[in-house]
Amino acid sequence: MKKKLLFVTITILLCNCEAIFIENISEKKVVLLAPTDTSEVTNGTIQFNWQKVSEASQYEIQLAYPNFDNASRILVDSLTIGTTISKDLAAGDYEWRVKALNSNFSTAYSSYRFSVK
Repeated sequence: MKKKLLFVTITILLCNCEAIFIENISEKKVVLLAPTDTSEVTNGTIQFNWQKVSEASQYEIQLAYPNFDNASRILVDSLTIGTTISKDLAAGDYEWRVKALNSNFSTAYSSYRFSVK
């Protein structure tokens, strides 16, 4: 009986170890690379890039026209495991933001505004 109880206890502990080792990333910041804040870019395919956040397993990226405070359209609202996406955009003002996530935590959004000419 003691061996069975020990086995069950060890199994439970091993199955729950992942939750113990998930790093809290909520105080980290996503560093946006491009397009930069208040930049002007040429219309066409715009590439959005940001730096990897240690211990993040995915990123939520959103793109609004003209911005999130007065959004008439949300053009992108996606989860990705990479640190880059591309989107065809017409002339106008936009705001984009990214937050990092893992299974238990997320960062705040980092955001930039830019214009397409």
